[in-house]
Amino acid sequence: TNLWLRGGREAARLAGTERMSCLPPSSGAPAAPDGMVWVPGGTFTMGSPRSETGRSADEGPQFQVVIEPFWMAKTEITWKQYKPYMRMYDVSKGFDTFAMRKVTEDNQSDAVTAPTPLYEATHTYHYGERPRQAAVTMTQFAAKQYTKWLSLQTGQTFRLPTEAEWEYACRAGTTTAFHFGDDVEQLGEYAWYKGSIGDSGGQRDVGGKKPNRWDLYDMHGNVWEWTLDAYSKDGYKAFAGKKLTVWDAVNWPVKEYPRTVRGGSWEFGKERCRSAARLGSDDT
Repeated sequence: TNLWLRGGREAARLAGTERMSCLPPSSGAPAAPDGMVWVPGGTFTMGSPRSETGRSADEGPQFQVVIEPFWMAKTEITWKQYKPYMRMYDVSKGFDTFAMRKVTEDNQSDAVTAPTPLYEATHTYHYGERPRQAAVTMTQFAAKQYTKWLSLQTGQTFRLPTEAEWEYACRAGTTTAFHFGDDVEQLGEYAWYKGSIGDSGGQRDVGGKKPNRWDLYDMHGNVWEWTLDAYSKDGYKAFAGKKLTVWDAVNWPVKEYPRTVRGGSWEFGKERCRSAARLGSDDT
């Protein structure tokens, strides 16, 4: 089974939070893996129309994408899920000390880069490290390495989703600004964002707001989430008017940054929480 992950970013500081999803079986939806939601396949219009309130130019022009069905995790990856990977640094140092598990040309494609010790724990955990709190301050590279580590641990293949997969899952069959409609006054029921967070900042525990129609939580707000795609301020000009497969719709990175994050966060306003809203990273 192939499983896909979502990753994230928080404000100007990279913050990795991930969601898992997987390719479907040959027929029908199997019993749901723990914490996963079945996302039906279909064709959707990616991006936002010019008439949408709060729209940015990088959300267009719109085009169509064909999505295959898959599983996606209900929530962003939490500290409880991510910390075991963070502890891999000490394990890898032990391998170096005793010359164990050396990387060679034959096995380098399966090698996983272990995280380095935190440079400043007070920054990483500035807003807490509760078990169900969304994990933050990871780069996109770290998020991808986490997916490799998790794949080896479980025997399933995890990765970050493409930007098209992320937006499709967020919309859950809708074409409105938010997955619940166009009434921005309802956003507080579904998202943590600037204006709803109160005086105390920081990411919240996952699953604290209402989910979308496909039972996915925090698709709007809380923390920005990583995708596989590179970011382009030109938006989707290369795809204008086309109908593409999910893989043909990927903007494959050819340099370190910027990469694309989605979903908005507690530090941003309502317009950045829209289903089509995008942001480019400063580094990876």
